[in-house]
Amino acid sequence: MRNFRRVGALGLTAFVASAFVAGSARADTPEVFLGQATGQALHLNVLGLEATLGQSLAKVQSALTAEANGAGDLAVLASTSTAKATQNGQTVNDPNKCATPALPAAVASVLNAGLGCSTSSASIVNGAPAAHSEGSVASIDLSANNVLKSATANLPIGQTLDQVLTPVLDTINKVTGQTIQLSATDSISDLLNALTTTQTLAVRLGKSTSDVTSSPAKVVSTGTDAGGQIDILPVGALNNTPLASIVIGSAKASVAYDRATGKSAPSWDPAIVTVKLASFAGLPATTLSVAPGKTQTLFPGTPLESTISVADGRSFTDANGAVHAVADGVSLHLFKGLGVDLGSALGLAAVNGAAAPTYAVALDLAHAEALGGGALPTATPVAPVVLRDLPRTGGTPWLPIVGGVMALVAYLTRRYALGRS
Repeated sequence: MRNFRRVGALGLTAFVASAFVAGSARADTPEVFLGQATGQALHLNVLGLEATLGQSLAKVQSALTAEANGAGDLAVLASTSTAKATQNGQTVNDPNKCATPALPAAVASVLNAGLGCSTSSASIVNGAPAAHSEGSVASIDLSANNVLKSATANLPIGQTLDQVLTPVLDTINKVTGQTIQLSATDSISDLLNALTTTQTLAVRLGKSTSDVTSSPAKVVSTGTDAGGQIDILPVGALNNTPLASIVIGSAKASVAYDRATGKSAPSWDPAIVTVKLASFAGLPATTLSVAPGKTQTLFPGTPLESTISVADGRSFTDANGAVHAVADGVSLHLFKGLGVDLGSALGLAAVNGAAAPTYAVALDLAHAEALGGGALPTATPVAPVVLRDLPRTGGTPWLPIVGGVMALVAYLTRRYALGRS
C-alpha cells in the first residue's frame, strides 16, 4: 500500500507541476529626476558697462545630490556662497557672504552700490535632497547731478514739457471735469534744481531666492525674486517726494514633478509694476499700473524719458523632456538722451570704442526660472520558464500520469470496499 501511495503522490505532483509556469520581472533602470530653480535680482547696464547682481541657483538630483550657489556679485568672490551634499544625512551651510560689488572705476564715480550678499544650503534627509540659495544687493544710488548740470544747461526743457504735458492735461480735464492750469515755470525751475543738486536715482532691491525640495511624492522647484523700488530724483525734489517711484512686485516661477506619474506641472506669477508720479507742473499726483506684456513711457520728449517694459510668464518643454516655468522680469530704460552726455563726460565712448548708449541706465529686474523632470523606473518581464519532464523515448508522455492517477483511484476504491465489508 505504501508503494501505491508513493506512486500516486508522484503522479499528482508531476501533473500539478507541469500545469504551472514560473515567471519573474526585474527593473532595468531606476527612477531619475532633476529639479532646478534660478533667480536674478538685477542685471545692470550703466553707460554701456554691465554687471549682474543678486543671483541664486538651487538643484537636486535623484543620484542623492543637492547643490546651491548664491552671489551678490559673481565678480566678487567674498559675496559668493556654495553648498553641496552628496550623502544621506549630510547638511552643508554657507551663510552670510557679503561684499561690495565691483563696479568699473568710471561708473563708480557716479554710481554707488551697497553690499551684495548671498547664502546657500544643501541637505539630504531620509534620502530626500533639498537645496536653498539667496542672492541680493542692498542698494544702488546714481548721483549724476554734477554731470547733468552742464548737460542740461542749454536744453529747452520748459518748452519741451509744455508741449508734452499740455495734451495730457487737456485729457485729464475732459475725463475729470476739472480745470487744472499748467504752471510749468516754477515746476521747471524746481526740476532743474533737483536734476543738478540732488541724487538722481535710488534703487532698493529685494532678493533672489531659489528653492528645490523633494519627497517620496514629488520634487518642487521654485524661483522667486522679491520686489524692489526705483526712485527718480528721490532727495529734496518736489516737497521731498520723488518725481517718480517705480514699485516692482515679486516674480515667481515653479515646477512640480510628480514621482508617481512622471509628469511635471509648471506655474508662474510675473511681476506687476506700479508707477507713482508726483504732482508736477500743475498735474495731480498719478498712480499707474503696468501689466505683464505691456510697456509704459514716462516723461516722453524730456531728458528724463524712461521706458518700463513688463514681460509675461511662460512655460516650455526642452529637448530632454524637462518642463520649464519662467516669470520674466521687468526692463527699465532710464534717462533717454542723457546717456550720450554722461558717456562723453566720463570718456566712456573712447574706452568702449563705440558710441555711448542712448539711455544712461538700463535695469533688468526680477527674473525667475524653474525646471523639473524625470523618468519613472522601467521593468522588462523575463521570458516565462516552463517546467517540463525529462526527455523520454517511446510511447506517449502523458500515459504515466494517467496510469498513476488510475492506480491511486483503484487503491482508494479497494480501501473503501474493504471498509464496507
